[in-house]
Amino acid sequence: MSAKGFQFTKRFWLIYSLAWIPYALTYIVIFITQSTYGVFALLFAMGRNIIPVAILGVGVIWICNRIDWSQHREIWFFPLHLFLSIVFSTIWTSILFLLLTIAASLQTGVWTPVSFLGNALQWQVFTGIMIYA
Repeated sequence: MSAKGFQFTKRFWLIYSLAWIPYALTYIVIFITQSTYGVFALLFAMGRNIIPVAILGVGVIWICNRIDWSQHREIWFFPLHLFLSIVFSTIWTSILFLLLTIAASLQTGVWTPVSFLGNALQWQVFTGIMIYA
């Protein structure tokens, strides 16, 4: 897959995957210090949080390489990326809500919607915007 000369090579995938390790480690530290999960549950929770955003990140790279940034379009650079970062964060948060709902529903046997409230939701949206950047 390529756009404007950019190639999704094996080297790209290696570097891209390695770039997510520090973020994954922060989740491990948070989950170990703030929860009573076992090792399997910790890894599952980390994957549920990291894998969707990493996949969405590939889409961001692809979109950014498709956009023509000639000089007469520079005025749209910031507004477009602000909009795209909000869309990115909203999609990631929605996917996370869905995955949490599916996990809770599998445990209870009943459809159990899960979402974040207050500061947790604000943090999730802010994190999505920062990851996009």
